[in-house]
Amino acid sequence: MTAFQVQLISPEQTYPLRHRILRPHQPLDSCHYPEDFASTTFHVGALHNGDAIGIASFNTEMFSKIQARHPFRLRGMATDLELQLSGVGRSVLTFGEKELITRGCDMLWFNARQVAFPFYEKLGYQYVGELFDIPGIGLHKVMYKHFS
Repeated sequence: MTAFQVQLISPEQTYPLRHRILRPHQPLDSCHYPEDFASTTFHVGALHNGDAIGIASFNTEMFSKIQARHPFRLRGMATDLELQLSGVGRSVLTFGEKELITRGCDMLWFNARQVAFPFYEKLGYQYVGELFDIPGIGLHKVMYKHFS
């Protein structure tokens, strides 16, 4: 098992892994999200020797199909290919959930890739809506989780 530390990171630290895992056939700029530098956005990374091996970004954003007072959206979650199924992703998301709760978040939602459905289901996330395609990326469903 690779030793790693999970912590808050800068948006720039997410870009190499976002690009390599989530958008390898698109330009690097496609990995820069408009909300990356918003005051309410935060980024979590699992770092090994200073390099991000797992990442996730969280920003405040409403989702009209689910009632929430202070919802956040998860974007750009990725784990290095060689470390998938090793607990890195779970550690990143768990750290992010704890941070969300301290920020008063009552619901997290996101567009989940079809391949990742089992990962999120094991962590208590549910589906809403139909399967849809994001061109150039693949099939997705919206998933969410309420926090009390």
